Amino acid sequence: MDQVRRHSGVPEEDVASVAVPTALEPDLQATAVRLITRAEAMGLIATDDLLTLSRSSLTAALDAFFKAGIGRLLTKPTEADEDLRSALDLMNIVVENSPNPDTEWESLQRTLPPEVLTKLLGISESSVRRYANHGRPTPQDVAVRLHWLAMRVADLAGAYNRFGILRWFDRPRRALNGQSPSQRLTGTWSPDDHPVIEVADLAASLTAMSAT
Repeated sequence: MDQVRRHSGVPEEDVASVAVPTALEPDLQATAVRLITRAEAMGLIATDDLLTLSRSSLTAALDAFFKAGIGRLLTKPTEADEDLRSALDLMNIVVENSPNPDTEWESLQRTLPPEVLTKLLGISESSVRRYANHGRPTPQDVAVRLHWLAMRVADLAGAYNRFGILRWFDRPRRALNGQSPSQRLTGTWSPDDHPVIEVADLAASLTAMSAT
């Protein structure tokens, strides 16, 4: 398997490597990357710095989602499916809308320190620690924002390493009218807010580029 750079526009020190096997069809690679990195960002699976795109890693991600009760009413996609891509796309939609704070707090703190989560989630650092340590149930609105961050970290993992992901949130972006992503995530924001949707679209564009 050849190692390739995920995004040619990313500074060298921020790039994570990826191995792309020829066994996985090109039209499935972006969808597979998204599912695997989402499972990792949600704390459901563990991968090393070299993300391997293969049917076995995709199966592991799907198994982890089902074990967590995510998509359990869906039929598990297999190679025999006539439209495997559609099945995986549907799974991605389900995952996008399935917060799982029990595992996401610990997983996200490997990339985003408590003080950063405090800023991005619009809550106090003491609340971050309390929710992360399961000292108090995570409120629904916070769980939704936490999950949104996990999805964006997953998108960025297709191009950046942990340091690059952390820096991405504070860098001004032309696509955001010169604002940084963190400037769009203020107060008790919602994933449905237009400025937040633009941040999500920007991060998601890196996933598609990483598999090309």
